[in-house]
Amino acid sequence: MLEELLKIGESERVEFKSDRKGQLKFDTIIETIVCLANHKGGYLVIGVEDDGTVTGTPRLRTETIEEIRAKIYAKTKPHLWVKIWAEKSEEKDVLIIEVPKQILTATADGKYLRRGVEGDNRPSCLPLEPHEILSLLSFTSQKDMTAEKLNLGKEALDEPSIDLLLKTTKENQPELRNLSNDELLRILGVLTTQGNITLAGLLACGMEDILHEFVPFHEVILNYFDGAELKEQKVYHANLISVFTELINIYKVYNRGIGEVIKDGIRYEIPLIDNEAYREAISNALIHRDFSIAGSVSINWYQDGRLIISNPGGFVEGVTVDNILSITPYPRNPLLSELFRRTGIVEKTGRGVDKIFVGQAKYGKPLPIWDVNNKHVSLILIGTQWNKQISEKILGEDFIPEELLIMYHIYTSNGSASLGELSKAIQRRKEEVLYFIWRLEERGFVKRTNGNVFVKEKLKAATENAEDTIIEHVKSKGFITRSEVAQMLNVSPSTALRILQKLVQKGMLKRIGTRGGTRYVLDEIQR
Repeated sequence: MLEELLKIGESERVEFKSDRKGQLKFDTIIETIVCLANHKGGYLVIGVEDDGTVTGTPRLRTETIEEIRAKIYAKTKPHLWVKIWAEKSEEKDVLIIEVPKQILTATADGKYLRRGVEGDNRPSCLPLEPHEILSLLSFTSQKDMTAEKLNLGKEALDEPSIDLLLKTTKENQPELRNLSNDELLRILGVLTTQGNITLAGLLACGMEDILHEFVPFHEVILNYFDGAELKEQKVYHANLISVFTELINIYKVYNRGIGEVIKDGIRYEIPLIDNEAYREAISNALIHRDFSIAGSVSINWYQDGRLIISNPGGFVEGVTVDNILSITPYPRNPLLSELFRRTGIVEKTGRGVDKIFVGQAKYGKPLPIWDVNNKHVSLILIGTQWNKQISEKILGEDFIPEELLIMYHIYTSNGSASLGELSKAIQRRKEEVLYFIWRLEERGFVKRTNGNVFVKEKLKAATENAEDTIIEHVKSKGFITRSEVAQMLNVSPSTALRILQKLVQKGMLKRIGTRGGTRYVLDEIQR
């Protein structure tokens, strides 16, 4: 392991510490371990200089590994149990401490540290700021800021917003229609059983001046650009119900049709931005933003057809661009998210991101682009770049999201894709992808052959051109075998045999040899 860590060098998950004379303070060891635990975990290597030179440590002459492990356990909160072992390099002892990921670990005296990068681009340990601690608490479900009980009553709520909230909830959940308004507000989490407002309730439907007093970072900015020129701007500080309603109305102003497809007598207009994708993207930005970080939600429409939506706070813990379609979602603000789910404003299953991908894919547009760091999330949708041929194939078909994305990927990959490529594209295990392929194959949309998946038009075209390809090969080489045809056309051996038999029946080829020695040559007439 030491040799591998030396090759890697210092990084966000590896820290070297010099200890050639045993001068390294144990407090420094603890702080480094806490720093690594609060990031992604990693390795503390004691007895190595910053440049990777092994100088060794005499520490094991005075302490055992078990004693060091016990001291680390005692000096961290919550207690951290690490793996420790020693390795030798050039007759020098090196101590390696493997640190597990354990979000919100502190030193015994209350220091919270995180792994970061300083001005020289070198990894280092930095203090966790108060707002970062709050964010991590919500990441790990230890604290839901929006569930906080405020010293406010119903008089702090905006009546039109309350009326709209109750109306949409009852329409979405008819079984709640017979409840009184106060009972329903308590179920939604707007009110506590004592009649206090929660932060979620204030954010959802509070009066603007009171909301600004309690959540000064709440702000939504809408911009419209023509090139680099800002043509229009609106700034909102109202509650989320009001802002969401306004942004939905704005969609009707800025959105436009960019083309049409007629399929089976039905006309499909191609929108600049898909309505459901827009709703989900907007609601995600408003509801899942980090309210402990200063910053605004921004919605930027561009005349050239782009829509960029940004919100403060990175992805919640565990979510990345590479698993966003498959990971079980956990909201940063659970009570606020649940409130909006019950109203029907956001996807009940929490899988609204699927709608954003589908909203681009069904028109043959580029898939969503994510720009993410620990301070913000930006979603970029490109609206004007659409593919008419893909739209004609996908629109009007009864695809579930995974099937639609599989079809999109195959069409954008020139009509065929491997199982591995499809697994990566829809972020599902290969075994699960095979199930979706089977569903598509049963309905005649695709054909799986030799590990690849083809759309039926591609397979048909390949078969139609196969005869010419085979004849040219035989003219060049003198003969062809069934396995060569299967490999050349990327079809199964049985399909290859049927194509060759057809050429023999037409008098274009002649079969010679038997079993494993069978070859196909040009018929005398063709020579």
